[in-house]
Amino acid sequence: MKRSSTSAQVADGPVAISASQGNGHSSPPNDKPDPRLPKRFVHPLTKENIVICSRSNLSWGEKEVARLETTRNGVKQILALQLDRPFIVGRAKDCDYVVSSKYASGRHLRLLAHTTDSGHMFVSCEDLSSNGLLWNGRKLSQAKLLLGKGDIIEIPRCQAFAYRHLQGDPPPSETKDGKEEGANARRIGHRYTIMSRILGTGSFSQVYLACDGKQKKQIACKRQCMRKTERQDFINMERELIILSKLRHPNINSVIEWIQEDSWLYLFIEIVTGSDLFNWTLKQGRATEGEAIFIAYQLLLALSFLHERNIAHRDVKPENVLLLSAGTRFPHVQLADFGLSWEEDTTPKVGLDGRAIALPPRAFTQSGTVAYQPPEFHMSAVLRTGYNPYLDDSWALGCTLALVLLGLHPFDQSGASPGADFTFYVQEHLLTEGVTTREELEAKNWWIEEKPPDEGGNAEEEDLAKIAKRDLVRRIFEGLHWRDYPEEFRPSLEGM
Repeated sequence: MKRSSTSAQVADGPVAISASQGNGHSSPPNDKPDPRLPKRFVHPLTKENIVICSRSNLSWGEKEVARLETTRNGVKQILALQLDRPFIVGRAKDCDYVVSSKYASGRHLRLLAHTTDSGHMFVSCEDLSSNGLLWNGRKLSQAKLLLGKGDIIEIPRCQAFAYRHLQGDPPPSETKDGKEEGANARRIGHRYTIMSRILGTGSFSQVYLACDGKQKKQIACKRQCMRKTERQDFINMERELIILSKLRHPNINSVIEWIQEDSWLYLFIEIVTGSDLFNWTLKQGRATEGEAIFIAYQLLLALSFLHERNIAHRDVKPENVLLLSAGTRFPHVQLADFGLSWEEDTTPKVGLDGRAIALPPRAFTQSGTVAYQPPEFHMSAVLRTGYNPYLDDSWALGCTLALVLLGLHPFDQSGASPGADFTFYVQEHLLTEGVTTREELEAKNWWIEEKPPDEGGNAEEEDLAKIAKRDLVRRIFEGLHWRDYPEEFRPSLEGM
């Protein structure tokens, strides 16, 4: 639907105010108020003249979750934000709020109120301009921000907007002097300030909003208690830090720096104002072919970058794909969470005759999410054959894209628990297919007994869980007929 030619820019819900609008109360031929026009009110207490600008026909306060307040031509104006509805500010006539100044870009900034998987509501501000923004007096360029109480966003030499959070005020952001008001901001090192706003919570860690004093931008800080960290988790974390310190790529969520103080580890990472690919799919629904291709291309770039450096991720799944911005159909994505990653030992291998030999990459540790692992991975848990971790990433990427396109997992359609042990059911399947025998496995001390049911457990629930596990294993191995495989690709226990 084309926008109206009236001085107020309107279309399919979005409404913006132009500087020359005046009162903006033109009426249609039937003399009834046009519901699409900006709403004007006289505040009952302050007696201010107020204009409400929104993406739909808002009454006073209706469906409004946050706002930016500004004053133009002596009239207070409110940019009313609604959940999951982008709001564009700029000079172009199709913006939701039109700024007439020559210092504003056609599309200067993009606002979006959205909820995270933890249930918290955030408002992100993305700079789309060529000349930047002022955030509490600090110049930013092409930045993405999470707005907090008291934040002032300014188009330089043009117009300022004060942020107000309406769904329970969050902790404030930073003020012009770099100090946080009304909260316990903490300085880490000479460069970082950790705010009190929590972005996410794990078992033994929390992710906070932070500020990088050197780069003058918002970042995220993962604060981990080392005393409460299990040995294996500590090893995974150490591996993640070592690997991420080597990686700088636009499609990898890189570590800026990490600092250890007393028993706490502070991990400073690039902030992402969107959620993850799983929640994006839940909100947006199934992706179109074009959207899936765009996402796949970025993830292929990230995996190619890793594999060229002899690193495999080993836990590719939608939950580990982060969106830099929320509320967009073609998101910029980054691969995250390298706690289970694997780095190939590239030292030369020498045979008994002294000659160099080339061995295929092989990993033996069982890690990652069961439903995103290939048959070779599951088979290795029983036959100890190992698996190629690079191909493991490729399979997991295929599962991820299938979920984005189909809206459901290609194999795990019965909801099997991702943390459950499936080894017994893989062994059961391999025996049925004739890949191995009980005698062979017992001779190697590799036979796996089925775990007894939990005492006092719900027998019906346990039976349903077994059915779900068998169903998942069957689907993963479905179509693989081992007897038809060329001899060199068949799994073998000989010489092991």
